Amino acid sequence: MKIKKTVDGSQQKIYKLVSAYLMEQIESGKLKLGDAIYSEHTLCKMFNVSRTSIRRAIREMVENNILESQQGSGTFVKGKIPPKNIALINHYNRMMRANPLDTHFKDIVFDIESEITRRNCRCLMFSGIINNASSIGSKTSFLNADGIIIDGNYQDTLNEIDAFKQYFPACTLIEGFSKETSIPTVNPDFKPSFIELLNNEKKRERILFLTENRIASRRWTRLCFEEAVSELNMQEQVDVCSYTDEIPEPGLDYLNPDALIAPILERSILERNCRSIMCSSDRIAMYVIQILRRKNYRIPEDVTVSGCLGLQLSNMTDPPLTSIKTSVRLLAEAAVKMTLNQIYKKEIPAQMLVPAGVFYRESMPRI
Repeated sequence: MKIKKTVDGSQQKIYKLVSAYLMEQIESGKLKLGDAIYSEHTLCKMFNVSRTSIRRAIREMVENNILESQQGSGTFVKGKIPPKNIALINHYNRMMRANPLDTHFKDIVFDIESEITRRNCRCLMFSGIINNASSIGSKTSFLNADGIIIDGNYQDTLNEIDAFKQYFPACTLIEGFSKETSIPTVNPDFKPSFIELLNNEKKRERILFLTENRIASRRWTRLCFEEAVSELNMQEQVDVCSYTDEIPEPGLDYLNPDALIAPILERSILERNCRSIMCSSDRIAMYVIQILRRKNYRIPEDVTVSGCLGLQLSNMTDPPLTSIKTSVRLLAEAAVKMTLNQIYKKEIPAQMLVPAGVFYRESMPRI
């Protein structure tokens, strides 16, 4: 591991980074009360810095009663650093949390809380709507959090989502659209799975990708799909359509998605001869299946259908839905890790991707 020096080469900056690393080791439980810390020689080699920087870092921690130096024996962990407070700022409404067949959102809350606890940190929680940046401070001030994890659904209601950084310098967005924010983001890596599905369906004359652009996570899914199409050079074979684009935002709350999707399917199948429908969510795919069955299309003989997100209820459709799924636990682990790295002043990527995979079922069999 190599620490980068500041522009002025300040050793003061370097020793603080060494201190932060040692404190993280204690906080995470890798160094426990009474354990000897790494030798000066090991730390110098690990970070490629001078003994002066290492000794200054250790001296500061001794003065703060975190470490204890024993003559002729070494330096030991003396006290436990107070745990960091990490808050989940979640937008999940009551319907999402109460649906017994759709556990995705509850799993995110549970797995993030479990991962925060596993990291020896305190988990705090805020659930509710935030419509404007000016109310972020008043609604979240009670949290007293060292870092936060933000549910990506806030991008759908809060235009100035980056304003969270004014109140919480260490913050991570989970399942959002990274192109529309400077907040570090954790997302499922759907692109390889879309490449797999497109290769599976490439013998079809045309393929329709159906989505809704008003939801940030769907915009991310669409981006992954379009990158997969571009990589396979299948642009001429694929149609991309958002069924919400022509409807004013207030009207969407009163319209049944079924009524918006049905005419698109009719045009795509009859006029464009689409025989494979890929959807940006399982919910959209389930509407598609219902509509096609009413129109007496056989699935998958006449038209194949796939979804994305791998909801629990996706295997209860008729026929069961082929879907792309990522591990919620891995998303939670990545989000907590990225938040802690910000707290400890470590370098982080703008986005961290979590692998996904395809669950093949009857609606789109593996060829």
